[in-house]
Order: sequence, then structure tokens, then C-alpha cells
Amino acid sequence: MIIVIYFMILIFLSRSFNLLSASTGDKNFKTAGYLVILGVVLTIFSIGVVMFLFAWIFVAMSFFSVKPAQQLPPPPTEPQQDIGYP
Repeated sequence: MIIVIYFMILIFLSRSFNLLSASTGDKNFKTAGYLVILGVVLTIFSIGVVMFLFAWIFVAMSFFSVKPAQQLPPPPTEPQQDIGYP
């Protein structure tokens, strides 16, 4: 039961990294997703744990390399009209 939940988490985590890669244009997220998959599959051997840690380090590096979105200029403001109340 726990193994099934573990693999479900793996699938959703991999999909989220692919979506992040597509939305930001940074291919490092996709690579991190592949490393997470390899880390989980290779957990049977001791190499998997190290691979999983490298994947999360790669994710952190990817987040820091994402460029901020361009800010839109503020909309022009209209001058307030005097409505004549005292």
C-alpha cells in the first residue's frame, strides 16, 4: 500500500516538474523530474537515495535561475472630477 502511494506521489511530482518546465521555459525542471524518477526507481540500491538528493538540489538551483516575469506598466489614471459638493 505504501509503495503504491509512493509511486503516485512520484507521478504527480514528475508531472508538476514538467509543467514548471513548460511554463517557465527552463529545462532544468524537466531534468529534475527525471532525476526524481531515477532516484525513486534506484532506491532499491543505495544509489537511489543519493540521486533523489541531487534531484532536489537541482530543483533548488532551477528555482533560483528562473527570471522574474516582466511587469506591466500601470494603467493611466484619469484625473478626478470635482463633483461640486462642499
